[in-house]
Amino acid sequence: MAMTPLRAGHRERVGAIMAVMLQEFADALQQIADRTGWVTWPLLAISVIAVTMMVERALFWYRTNRAGARRRLAQMSDSLAAGDRAGLVRLLRRDNGVYATVLRDMLDSPGSEAVATEAVERQRPRLERFMPALSTIITVCPMLGILGTVTGIIASFEAFARQQATADLGEVSRGIAEALWSTAGGLTVTMVVLFPYNIFRAQLDRTLGRIEVLAAQVSDIRSGVGGRSASNKPHAAEDSSAAGQEQSSAVDDGAAETSAQAPRGPESTG
Repeated sequence: MAMTPLRAGHRERVGAIMAVMLQEFADALQQIADRTGWVTWPLLAISVIAVTMMVERALFWYRTNRAGARRRLAQMSDSLAAGDRAGLVRLLRRDNGVYATVLRDMLDSPGSEAVATEAVERQRPRLERFMPALSTIITVCPMLGILGTVTGIIASFEAFARQQATADLGEVSRGIAEALWSTAGGLTVTMVVLFPYNIFRAQLDRTLGRIEVLAAQVSDIRSGVGGRSASNKPHAAEDSSAAGQEQSSAVDDGAAETSAQAPRGPESTG
């Protein structure tokens, strides 16, 4: 009971410190907005949204294509090639990733190209999540910067016209600075989003290629080209060996008959 007032006082101090920090942060943002113009606020909001989406995509692609996930994908591919359905089911049971989900959908449905395409398309929203939004941000931010540049230049010329070059040119310089800051802000946000977007696009293409390989393996197995042919190789070898032996014996029999039917020459007299 004696610790309760101390804890309450500690919480009050922490709350006061957090309030002061938030106030200082808000004042700093206001000063930046006063220097750079109104374009700063939409650019700042877009930046926060873009960072949130990029963090989510980075975590998703890390879980999807990390080393452990690639090893499980290789094990699934080997099980498909060997026709080991029990091992494949065991791998799919403990995996909820993209590859396992697509493969499970294809195996649980009747075999056709439409089923494979549907399984891939069912995962496409999961793979392409936030990609259109990031692409839009890359396109819009430079335009916002240019818009801020135009408005800043307009404000500078209006200030110059009001003062008629007779007084302080600080307001004119402020408009020019606002224009330059707007351009710099738009380009900065664009470059920050562009590089991760290209990485995510490459991961998307690579993942779709791996899914297509899995779909081709399932199609081969259902058509009897994959695991079945591999399992029938010993029988095929035995059949070819037996056929070779039969062909060899037939050749020997033909040679014996030919030698028996050949005309004999005159016998030598003693």
